[in-house]
Amino acid sequence: MANVVRGSVLAMMFALMVGAVVAYFTPADSATGYSGPAPRAAETLAGR
Repeated sequence: MANVVRGSVLAMMFALMVGAVVAYFTPADSATGYSGPAPRAAETLAGR
C-alpha cells in the first residue's frame, strides 16, 4: 500500500514539474502565435 501512495505522489510531482517547465518556456504572448522556447531559454542561460 505504501508503494501505491509513493508512486502516486511521485507521478503527481513529475506532472507538476513538467507543467512548470512547459509554462516557464511558453512565451507570454502565446496568443499571437507560439514562437518556441529557444529565445527565452538562450536569454536565461546567458543571464545566469
